[in-house]
Amino acid sequence: FSLAGANSIPVGDTTNYVLTGLINNLSYYFVLTAIDKNNVESGASEEAFVWVHGPTILHTPVQRFSYPGKNITLPANITDSSGLSDVKFYYKPVGSSYYFEEIPFAAGNDYRYTVFATSISADGVDYYFRAKNKNGDTNISSSTIVSGNIMESYRTA
Repeated sequence: FSLAGANSIPVGDTTNYVLTGLINNLSYYFVLTAIDKNNVESGASEEAFVWVHGPTILHTPVQRFSYPGKNITLPANITDSSGLSDVKFYYKPVGSSYYFEEIPFAAGNDYRYTVFATSISADGVDYYFRAKNKNGDTNISSSTIVSGNIMESYRTA
């Protein structure tokens, strides 16, 4: 099902879905449909509305890092029209239950944090940027990096 000007997103056989890439200070309207085994689509649900607000975090999640034993620098561009009050970086080795809280290096709206090789387990590292604006709204951008031995296109300085 698709409304004029809207985008249809097939999500597969699931009861929940995380929609990413929404832009702050815009309104979004959603309707849901189901498709049965015979590819017959149901009628549309009632329309749901959401206004996206809070800091904008532009970060390309790193999910594969193929340089075991090396540090990895993770960058993000973080902005908010009302002004930022707090930006933090959190990480933990995969398998650990404790996140380390760090203050990333900032240059204007560009933030970065370097996770040292000694903090990356053989299974990788979980991380996220968290930003809070002056209105108290919070946003996060997260990923799990899986360590590997095959050379990938991502390199660190």
